[in-house]
Amino acid sequence: MFKIIKILAVIVMFSSSLNVASAQIDFVKLKWEDALQLSKAESKPIFVDVYTQWCGPCKKMDATTFQDTAVGSYMNTHFINMKWDADSYKYSALARQYGVKGYPTLLYIDHTGNVMKRRTGLQNKDGLLDLSDSVLKFAYADYSELLYELRNNGQPIKKKLVDAMNDFNGFRFAQKEEIYNLLFDIYQKQDSVAISEYGIVVDNLYDIEHLKFAVRHYPSHTKLSSEDRRSIFKGRSKIKSKIDLLFADALKYKDRELMEETADVNIVFDTKVNSKNRVQNAAYENRNKLLEFYSRHRYKEAYHPLAAEMIKKEIIPYNPAMCRQRDEMRQGMKEKVLNGASNVPTHPRSKLIDTQKFSFKMAYKLQIVVDNYAEFYDDTALLEQALEWSELSAAYIDLPENRLSRAKVLSKLGYKDEAQMHIKKALSSVYINNKIKKQVLKFKDALNTK
Repeated sequence: MFKIIKILAVIVMFSSSLNVASAQIDFVKLKWEDALQLSKAESKPIFVDVYTQWCGPCKKMDATTFQDTAVGSYMNTHFINMKWDADSYKYSALARQYGVKGYPTLLYIDHTGNVMKRRTGLQNKDGLLDLSDSVLKFAYADYSELLYELRNNGQPIKKKLVDAMNDFNGFRFAQKEEIYNLLFDIYQKQDSVAISEYGIVVDNLYDIEHLKFAVRHYPSHTKLSSEDRRSIFKGRSKIKSKIDLLFADALKYKDRELMEETADVNIVFDTKVNSKNRVQNAAYENRNKLLEFYSRHRYKEAYHPLAAEMIKKEIIPYNPAMCRQRDEMRQGMKEKVLNGASNVPTHPRSKLIDTQKFSFKMAYKLQIVVDNYAEFYDDTALLEQALEWSELSAAYIDLPENRLSRAKVLSKLGYKDEAQMHIKKALSSVYINNKIKKQVLKFKDALNTK
């Protein structure tokens, strides 16, 4: 009798949960690969709510829009629904992969992983339903007839192409790039692009050539109305996102030409956007992107001059005393905001990074360069230069990894005893952690076998 009652209770609880689910969006918990397969099997796009625990608008959507019966019924019928906590280990990489920078961000993704539509910010019931309904119109449609009509027997009519691209603004689907390329061919033969059509250009940045075109024709602010300025400002973020994506692709696929072309475009874009000031944001960004690329993919001949330029422009102007002063000011402001409360981590290394942010940054950047010189070069002059930079790094903060890098350089120069001394100092540092300790011990063993 007890077992029967228990089974009935489970059935009642399960029925109740189904009723609740039908009254709100049913967010599934699946691996991303499984969600894509389910999307394909059920012929449904994926709706993703990218949120964080600290986001107020995210919590409001959870409590209102996502709880609405009509919204729940519509979204559960037409979409595979997911939630990604952008701060969680499980979903942070996916959020970065899809270029999420604000919360909540709503993504509509097809079964291939392609974003058809995105929207950032709180949506009420009507807003979410209108947005979702517009996505379904494009989700799995066949545009072959439209393509045929737009080509117009090899001579596409510009007005029809512009109208079509305006209708598709913000959407992503397989044949949209083909349609845009018809218009892009026409644009390339023109001297300029109308302000009213520039939104089409920045909405269709499929490759580096599209990006170059968008940057080359970036409108001058002096010629814009206030409404046009708002539109161009939105386009600016799309261009910067594409630049970031191309940097990431070049690094991932070891494409030096793409990396250097993207850096060139980044400089041109920064010059146009910041034409009235002398801040060279892109120059700083390019140096660090290129250094990472040359380092990871072992382009030794390109690494040395760029590393020397970075140190000259980003390190030397900020001497150790200046950085310590900035760290003290920052810490004082932090304590003032916290009303004297202590939030400083207890581990010496974590405490160091928290309280001496600027000094640590300088020391660490120098150490990375010294370590690469130890690995890349055998030239005595370059190795001696690396020793000077290692000493400068220690003047900011005496990091154990810098002692290890210096030991590597000294070993290459034939100073084994000095190298062993720096290994001992690295192992005795209060700032050492397990990861660095393993690296130091590994090099110590290699040094002792020489």
